[in-house]
Amino acid sequence: MCERILKFCISTTAIIVLALALDISTTSELVDWILASSIYFTCCILIWTAIYDRNGLLKGIGILCSVVVFGLALLSCTIGILGLGLIMGEVIPDNRISLQDGIIVKEYYNGNAISDSRATTIEVFQTIPWLPVVEWRKVKKRYEWLELKDNVQADFDASKQILTLKGIETTPGTKQYKHWQDIIIF
Repeated sequence: MCERILKFCISTTAIIVLALALDISTTSELVDWILASSIYFTCCILIWTAIYDRNGLLKGIGILCSVVVFGLALLSCTIGILGLGLIMGEVIPDNRISLQDGIIVKEYYNGNAISDSRATTIEVFQTIPWLPVVEWRKVKKRYEWLELKDNVQADFDASKQILTLKGIETTPGTKQYKHWQDIIIF
């Protein structure tokens, strides 16, 4: 029974790591976080099996790994909650636009209150037609020093495979606005 659970966890983790390497994710951030946390669960299962193994060397390595892994987890839970909040601000999109043909545009505002750097990152994903809950990233562009008055507007021309991004750019410290546009060709 334990071997089947271990094989299932390792194979699931291998699939998740492969998907992360290929920029494949789901359309739900919650499901993505659950799948990513299953990697940690697999590490815990491996440590647990190593600790209860009869081999003394493997048992020692398991105990050492448990002290390191669970010690870092405890430290992250107590001190790292602020860091987790900052990381979540960079991972969850500020704006999400679903267009035809399964195109999804995600907009991220980069920079925080203690940083002078401002940027906007645009990621374009496409869902798989026969499995619309799975998406893969086609384009990722970072626009340095771009601050938009409102969220970006997107228009996709399926016949030409052209994505047009539009917005009104603000100049920091002034009330001057200018039109901003970019075109992404697939």
